[in-house]
Amino acid sequence: MRIGAALAVLCAALVAGCASHLPQAPTLVRADDAGRAVTLFQGDTLVVAMPPAASKDGFWRPQVASDAVLQQIGMADLMPPEVAPGTTGAPNETLYRFRAASVGKTSLAFDDAGATPPRAVRYDVAVVARPGEYAEAWAKAKR
Repeated sequence: MRIGAALAVLCAALVAGCASHLPQAPTLVRADDAGRAVTLFQGDTLVVAMPPAASKDGFWRPQVASDAVLQQIGMADLMPPEVAPGTTGAPNETLYRFRAASVGKTSLAFDDAGATPPRAVRYDVAVVARPGEYAEAWAKAKR
């Protein structure tokens, strides 16, 4: 009976350990969250939803202080809002995606130089290792 209980606890621990390594749902922030500190696990995705920009091309200019920590994924995507039937000319949100590439801290800023006055949105981003990753790497190196 004790062996069965111990086996059940061991299986539960293994399943919980594997679940912690699964990618998480993307973290979403908006321009209203400016100044917010964002914490991500290494490998996770950050999605930033920005309102229409006043510049001629209609896009914000993302600037990452450290590309080693946070890397932009692809191009910006325009997302049409949900509007009432027959409504035209509604503004679009623009989505920017970033991958938490390595452990560290960086800042992520968006500039809209075409606005009067110029607008800027900034986030402080910290990328941390998933729980247990350093211990696993150390154990593998010792083998």
